[in-house]
Amino acid sequence: MSVYLGEKAEKNAHATQELPFKGEEDDDYVSWKPGRQELMILGCLAIVSLVVALDGTVLVPVLPTIASELHGDTNEAYWVGTAYLLSSAVFQPLFVALSNVLGRQIMLFTSIVLFTIGTLICCLAEDMAVLLAGRTIQGVGGGGILCQTFVITTDIIPLRQRPAYSSIIQVAFVVGTVTGPLIGGLLVDHSTWRWVFYLNFPFMAVGLVMVPWVVRLQRPRNGSVAKQLKSIDWVGTLLFMGSVSSFLMGITWGGGQFAWSSWRTLFPICLGLVGVLAAILWLRKVPKNPLLSLALFRNTSSRAMYICAVLQGLLVSVSLSQFWWSSSFPQRLAHSQELILIVCVNQMFCELYSLPLYLEGPKDMSLTLTGVSLMTITGSLMPVSLVVGIVITKSGHIRWALWAGWVLITSSTGLLILLDIDIKTYAWVLIFLSVGMGHGCVIVSSSMCVQALADAKDSAQAAAMYTFLRSFGMCLGVAVSSTVMQNRLRHHLQIYQLPLDIADNVEGFVASLRNSKSSYTPAFIHSANTAYVQSLQNLFEVLVALAGVGLLATLFLKSVNMNKKLETQHGLQKKTNMDTEELIP
Repeated sequence: MSVYLGEKAEKNAHATQELPFKGEEDDDYVSWKPGRQELMILGCLAIVSLVVALDGTVLVPVLPTIASELHGDTNEAYWVGTAYLLSSAVFQPLFVALSNVLGRQIMLFTSIVLFTIGTLICCLAEDMAVLLAGRTIQGVGGGGILCQTFVITTDIIPLRQRPAYSSIIQVAFVVGTVTGPLIGGLLVDHSTWRWVFYLNFPFMAVGLVMVPWVVRLQRPRNGSVAKQLKSIDWVGTLLFMGSVSSFLMGITWGGGQFAWSSWRTLFPICLGLVGVLAAILWLRKVPKNPLLSLALFRNTSSRAMYICAVLQGLLVSVSLSQFWWSSSFPQRLAHSQELILIVCVNQMFCELYSLPLYLEGPKDMSLTLTGVSLMTITGSLMPVSLVVGIVITKSGHIRWALWAGWVLITSSTGLLILLDIDIKTYAWVLIFLSVGMGHGCVIVSSSMCVQALADAKDSAQAAAMYTFLRSFGMCLGVAVSSTVMQNRLRHHLQIYQLPLDIADNVEGFVASLRNSKSSYTPAFIHSANTAYVQSLQNLFEVLVALAGVGLLATLFLKSVNMNKKLETQHGLQKKTNMDTEELIP
């Protein structure tokens, strides 16, 4: 079936591109079909999204090995992940602003180049300082890739169709996230840790080849490039980036390198908060083309959505740091080896990262078997998310998916509290399947709702704001997870009369286990696993509360209009001697 997209866009190739339909009836929006170029772009975006997600989790089980080989301490190992998160969050708004001037293609290509350079530096690192530099550059590139992926989909796919086609990218991201620990476990068991970086190169090579030839989008012609660069709100940009960096540095230092009451922690936090407030006032009063559009926050639903984006990222990194702990401590101990919608995605990643802690420790699974066991979640999540995306596109309604998904999420998260050392295999498999089904219902609809709440012309800005606030929340979560888990673990270790310094220096304890396996008795190992299970149950109790808040919050979400025309200045490049229609069988 082919669909004629109209002649209006032909008249001015560089004007704001609108994608008109035959009429305003619902069927006209459903009838849109992607052409070969759109499908190839989606494939390219899925590939680069997968590798960024993979890179975010594949390093987790390998961190103790890296720190030991490069003679790094606990703080340096901690910063291997933190440096990536900080640079990823801070540079995203700048990449979006530059892509509005230079074009999406060149900024996506630049992001991939930076990610590749950072990966190469990590591969060659002989000390922790070089590794941290590589991870920082990787973070800049990874943040650019993520925000450009979201933005480009808003440029080429009408809102009504995005749930169906964006689910391809979302599924690729989930696959990368879940398979990362499995691949990392295989590598740490059978090869060198440097392979966790080597495996990025084939994917990046594909991206570097495909982007120039496939992601061919228009660039606005609003004067010379120099003139457009001058039009960027550089004062607001630098003020905002500097303030966010200061705030996140203070939050990251708190409870780790410095006490929360230390001036070294409080000063950058306060400076960052004052700077962010000043940046908001600047954005309201001064620039004609602000870095961030405050119009995105004009209604209650939008503000709630973006608050949830922060919560999403926070929960992602909470579970990430806990996964690092589990990969190091319990399994090695036994073997001596984004308030409404986006919280659902937070919950998903929190569970995907937290469950390995349980499988590797109390259930005494290897890293490889843990990764295989987690496939029960993705085994239900992927088909459900694809079906839900298609149904949303056909029906034009989102809330049903959110309500159904949140009922499953809340109930399945509550069931996770039942996980203990003696639970039967069939029981935890059924729980995992229900977790995947619940999140499959909401993973696509949550990100689409952010864009549906914005004006059609602001969809790209809304998508970019979503990714930035999610990354910002991830940085907050690093501090939160470190503080909360340390306190709960210390509490349970004290009850079982185990050394409290285990909670303060996990990596050092892992090293001692490697060097003196026979020093620990079975009773000691059992007590440590029990303490860990109870700490994990405390985490799931928090997640149940958040899931309940998310379920209640979705009841207040107003109906959103999915039938919006595609308005963009970065539409597909069209050959001048061809019609604007694209054909798909």
